[in-house]
Amino acid sequence: MMTIRARVGVCVAIIGVLLGGFGVEGASARRSVYSLRSGYFCRDLKRLGYSYGETLAYWRYWDEPDQMDSDLNGIPCETVYTAAQVRRYFP
Repeated sequence: MMTIRARVGVCVAIIGVLLGGFGVEGASARRSVYSLRSGYFCRDLKRLGYSYGETLAYWRYWDEPDQMDSDLNGIPCETVYTAAQVRRYFP
């Protein structure tokens, strides 16, 4: 069962991805994260220019792969993106 904190993070990530097409911060001109194959690591997505919100959406879409959340605390990519970026989704 997902915690309230995880549910809020997911909702914020989805909203961020949806608003990306309207020029909102973090918008990506690249392919949608939903069209990417599975198996990417956080560092790969960041190198490709995806925002933390987009990376979070990718993580959720592929059923929260462990390789993106090494400490398994339900918050992916903490060591790749800045603490401020992560806190926007997991206050």
